[in-house]
Amino acid sequence: MKSPFRISLRLAVVLLAGVLLFNFFSYYSTRLRSREHEELVRFATLSSGQEALSQSITKDALILLNNDTDDKSSLVIHNKLKLNLDSLSRCHKFLVDNINFSGLSSNRNSEAVRVLLDNLDGPMARFSKIAGEISAADSEQIDLNGRRFTPELLLRERQLHPKLDLLTTKYNQIVDAKIEEAGDINTGKFISLIIA
Repeated sequence: MKSPFRISLRLAVVLLAGVLLFNFFSYYSTRLRSREHEELVRFATLSSGQEALSQSITKDALILLNNDTDDKSSLVIHNKLKLNLDSLSRCHKFLVDNINFSGLSSNRNSEAVRVLLDNLDGPMARFSKIAGEISAADSEQIDLNGRRFTPELLLRERQLHPKLDLLTTKYNQIVDAKIEEAGDINTGKFISLIIA
């Protein structure tokens, strides 16, 4: 015959094992989500970095087009412009290549991010092309084509900037949603610890 104490003890052990198992899976899930969150923050940072790079590229290109600098300063600006163009291209390629990241695929904003990245290809290529032409041009070419370069560069930057801004907003919305999900998991963990 089993005593009520033994039954209560078994029930307590099973309940404790269940709570500990739940806590383990919560910890594991939180750890995975933390890694996803870090990657999503990286994507959002790269996206906002693209905005800053496009503005810096436009500023440097306009300085070169005004031709108000000496040769040494002009060379520094040319080099900076080339580096910024390369960075912009690498950031965009990284974001496009990692669109299928698991942290993005589970969010309702991920389809909007895919569409925005697809729609960015054309404006990004046109902006990079005109900025690249300015970067590769010497002072004589800038004197000859400066009147054509300036309005085209400003037009391409105006077309690109709102799309980059919207992309950054979407990435930030995904990050916010992931933070909210992590908060829900932590609340569940807290409740299970109180029960234990």
